Amino acid sequence: MIKFKKPQRKAFSFLRGKQSGFATAIIILIVVIVIAAGGVGYYLYKSSQEEKEAEGVIPIQTATASDCESITDRDEKNDCYYNLALETKDAILCEKITDTYKKNRCYYVIAPIIKDASLCEKITAAQDTCYRKVAIEIKDSSLCEKITNNIEGHICYALVTDNVSVCEKLTTSFGRDKCYWNVAIETKDAGLCEKVISDKNGCYTNVAEEAQDSSLCEKITDTFAKDTCYLMLAPIIKDIGLCEKITNKTPKDTCYHAVAEEIKDASLCEKIISTTKKDNCYFNIAVKTKDASLCGKTSGRTSQNRCYATLALCEKVIGSQEKDMCYFNVARATKDVSYCEKIVESARKDLCYFYIAVETKDVSLCEKITDSTSKENCYNQLK
Repeated sequence: MIKFKKPQRKAFSFLRGKQSGFATAIIILIVVIVIAAGGVGYYLYKSSQEEKEAEGVIPIQTATASDCESITDRDEKNDCYYNLALETKDAILCEKITDTYKKNRCYYVIAPIIKDASLCEKITAAQDTCYRKVAIEIKDSSLCEKITNNIEGHICYALVTDNVSVCEKLTTSFGRDKCYWNVAIETKDAGLCEKVISDKNGCYTNVAEEAQDSSLCEKITDTFAKDTCYLMLAPIIKDIGLCEKITNKTPKDTCYHAVAEEIKDASLCEKIISTTKKDNCYFNIAVKTKDASLCGKTSGRTSQNRCYATLALCEKVIGSQEKDMCYFNVARATKDVSYCEKIVESARKDLCYFYIAVETKDVSLCEKITDSTSKENCYNQLK
């Protein structure tokens, strides 16, 4: 069966996923900032990011529509059509997706690519940002009139007409801030951040990330916000030096972890102070590089076992029960019955044979089950 990368579900926020593997850690850090700063700045940032489409979502292996149709699992079929639609830029394939979220996202991402505003009418969420993205692509300000949100409409006009003074026409400071903030990000113009009243630091951080310009972090006056700016940028531009500039221990550890995983350099894990984060650093790189030697660098039996088990190196797992469970899980994942034979505990070995017999519809495996009741149940399942 052809396997596809699944589009990430982020409550219909179309984040680009540049910090893969570290989104959670960074979001947690930003939440702390929100709590400290009252949340206004991040809300503006979050709103501005809702139109960001996921990049790099392509099939691992090229498929055709008939390949997708032959897939029986509903989620995998939807993912297949989604990826194929993006690869071929064929919006007709979006209609074949049965999941509402994925269908919406499919139309949303393709609309500005093929410059077709009619696709925005087909989605039930983020219509405003869909119209804005198409309007910018074709430089048609009339599409801005289709936007129902007043602030979003002004942002659309500002970007399509290259006239940022439109933001001044908004009657609230919140609206003006959001307008300048969004235009600053879209145009990578950090100078517009000076017009933002509520949170200039947040604006500089977002523009720095978009422009991949770490010098903009220097314009941030708050120490914690500056740390966040460096943390956001470091894994994107793969610069460990930015981690060195972070003053707070927690984001510094997260930064080392992020860059280490991004460039697959396990030596950087040693710079991490937190044992848990250091273990996760070694674990993630071990899995990405298939380097089992890194499992031995994690602290404690539990961490090492988890690492070896993930790499399907069950013989290195310590503890008979843990080793049996490893063989069991690998057998289920690979449908390879030879792993069942390595299991020592009879009940778990029987269960292993049972599951693979049912999943592969191989009745001969039922005969390997020693418990009579389980063996009978296996035959009954395959009748």
